[in-house]
Amino acid sequence: MKITNVYNNLITEGESVKTKYGCVMIYMEPTSELKSLQDKIDDEDIYSKLVDGKEDYGRTPDDEYHVTVLYGLHEEVTDEDVKDVLYSEDTPEIKLENISIFENDDFDVVKVDVISDGLNSLNEKMAEYPHTTDYPDYHPHMTIAYVKKGMGKKYAEDLKDFSITPNKFVYSKIDETKLSIPFKD
Repeated sequence: MKITNVYNNLITEGESVKTKYGCVMIYMEPTSELKSLQDKIDDEDIYSKLVDGKEDYGRTPDDEYHVTVLYGLHEEVTDEDVKDVLYSEDTPEIKLENISIFENDDFDVVKVDVISDGLNSLNEKMAEYPHTTDYPDYHPHMTIAYVKKGMGKKYAEDLKDFSITPNKFVYSKIDETKLSIPFKD
């Protein structure tokens, strides 16, 4: 199970009921800077858990570096709705700065903060469509790894800002299909 499926695991209510929503993400090419951030994480600090018989969480795989534009889209949001919003603006510029963490009851999420006016604008436009969220404030970030509870603080640090190149949008739909959306010409 890939790291993008972690959202569904986090919102499980009981053993058999899952609430699923659509999610629009922007994916990045792996870079030497991102790899060096992951290399800082000690193997013994990595949080791992079996989910549906497979190991989940851990480090972000190279092909899963992404920033969420908006999670929580309802089923009635169409592919065309998403494309209309994504194509309404130029490809967003993305700058990464500071390693910080989210603390959870079971683990810490080591992440890099994202600065991007373009992503903020896309988030606002996507939020005009039917969606559900428990997080009204948008704080774009890129997950580096899930680590054991209490271990995240040792990785929080200021970084020299660097930019990263996005390579595509992905609309991960409720039916678990994914629509890859290239940038407009």
